Amino acid sequence: MGNEVENQGQESMLKILQMLKRYALSLDDTRPVSYAMNPHFKRESDVNLSAIKDIQQFVDEISDTEIYDNRERVERISGIAELVDIISCNYQEQWYSLIHEAVPDKLILGTELYQYFMGNGEQMQNFTEKNPSLIPFEKPYCIGGMIWTGYDYPGESMGYPAKGWGGALIRTNNECRSGFYLIQSYWREEPMVHFSVMDYFLADEGIKEHWDMPAYADHWQFSRFHKCLIPYSIVSNCEEVALYLNGKRF
Repeated sequence: MGNEVENQGQESMLKILQMLKRYALSLDDTRPVSYAMNPHFKRESDVNLSAIKDIQQFVDEISDTEIYDNRERVERISGIAELVDIISCNYQEQWYSLIHEAVPDKLILGTELYQYFMGNGEQMQNFTEKNPSLIPFEKPYCIGGMIWTGYDYPGESMGYPAKGWGGALIRTNNECRSGFYLIQSYWREEPMVHFSVMDYFLADEGIKEHWDMPAYADHWQFSRFHKCLIPYSIVSNCEEVALYLNGKRF
């Protein structure tokens, strides 16, 4: 019924959500209804506009409405959960347990995930070894997740000279980035293995912070290095993988 609206969880938003749900079900009552929440919740603003002296004061007053306490966040989520059939969350895997504890009778769907990193605790951006795509394996009430985004696309450029979004698993020419094979190793049943090498000399593709992944490349051309260690990554769904270099097993 919507995606990341500004007043989510507030009374004004709940009334609109209820109205939209009624209308949608009048057209088709065979499908579950949901709304995709962003991880930001705000309290209803009680700003007295007549007391505002300038634009900066208005901005300061509005910015103070952000909710940072997880218990208060979950209260807002619970209000939305009463009106939907599935709880849809964008970038909120770190709060799934709290949400499920508060609303144990509703399934959770990750409607937007980072491709590599995920939040942790109260932080929506963090750098840990956990990958959000693995959450459905760990929590039976989580029915899946969708990465933002599968393909690069025109729009949402992070700045010139980029003309679009460059933080996806697959480029617009169908070339798969290293992150594609990581996700493939989680979900593919046929045996697969993929080798990537860390290359900090890769050109910046203008990817938005935290929607990217470490700078892995699928090549073996490092003429600028001599007798130095180069980090690498192997992803596979096999029980064991062996790495050989110049006939020597590592």
